[in-house]
Amino acid sequence: MALTIWVGNLSYQRLLVPAAVAAVPVQTGAAIPPDMPSDFPAYPGAKVIGSLRGGPEPNARGVEWLTPDAPNHVYDFYRAALRQSPWKVLASVPYPIGTISCMHERNPLLSCSLTVGKAKSGKTVIVFQYAPISEAGG
Repeated sequence: MALTIWVGNLSYQRLLVPAAVAAVPVQTGAAIPPDMPSDFPAYPGAKVIGSLRGGPEPNARGVEWLTPDAPNHVYDFYRAALRQSPWKVLASVPYPIGTISCMHERNPLLSCSLTVGKAKSGKTVIVFQYAPISEAGG
């Protein structure tokens, strides 16, 4: 639950309002984290613009891509791709900002969320965030 709230806050900050000062440390970079699931579907032609680690969930990781394609095309791509094994869509909401909650079948203790929306530049931002969840349900 906490990752979902964190993902929502980050996504809305990135897509709707200027970035706020973080209350918790977040490390950023422009490379895909080495522990990102290697079978995560890449959107064709999207460029990595950032990555992050930490925040309210210390184990959380995230990657941001940018593409000139329309948000609805990107959202439809991911909604279909994340329904293919080893991924499973748990929930998807297309509007106002496309959000997909998913899990990895071979690693069910990995909480994942994808957000797709229009950036102020007019391009589409894709944000994939993931974190291990504890076996105790948290």
